[in-house]
Amino acid sequence: MRVVICDDEGALAGAVEALAGRWSAARGTPCRVRTFASGEELLFETAGSYPYDLILLDIDLGGGNLSGLELARRIRETDARVALAFLTNHPGYVFAGYEVAALRYLMKPVAEADLFPLLDLVREAGERERRFLVLEVDGEQRRVEEEDILCLEARGHTVVVETASGPVEVR
Repeated sequence: MRVVICDDEGALAGAVEALAGRWSAARGTPCRVRTFASGEELLFETAGSYPYDLILLDIDLGGGNLSGLELARRIRETDARVALAFLTNHPGYVFAGYEVAALRYLMKPVAEADLFPLLDLVREAGERERRFLVLEVDGEQRRVEEEDILCLEARGHTVVVETASGPVEVR
C-alpha cells in the first residue's frame, strides 16, 4: 500500500507514519509512506499524477498557500479515484470533506482505532478485481479499465472508446 501524509506538523506526520508501520506489521501488508510538509510540495512532486492508494491531508496546512481542502480540490481535478482522508483539530470542516469525496475525517492526534480501519478499507478497495478491456490499437494490445470508459461511439467499421484519458479508436 502506498500512503501520503501531507501535514505541516512534522511530529504528527511522524506519529501517523509510525502507526501505518504498526498496521503494516500487524496485517502483513507492505506499506510505503511519504510525507510532505505543504500542499505545494505535494503538487510539485506528483505533477497531477497520484500513484498512491491513500492521501492523508491536514485541513490547516500552515506552511503554504494551499489549505488541505483546496489541495483536495486540485487533486480531484485530475484524479477521481485516489482515496482521500483529512487530519485536523477543527471539527467544523467535516462537511466540507463531502465536496471532494473524502473517505474519513480523522481528529488529531490520530489514534490507531481510527487509522487502522481506514487503512483496511483502502486495502480492501484496492484488492477488488477491476474489470478491463484489452483492445488492439495500431497493432498493439492496450488495456482500458472499465471504469475509465465514458462512452462508445460507432463510426462505420471503427469504434471510438471515449476514456478519461482521451479517445481510443478500434477497428
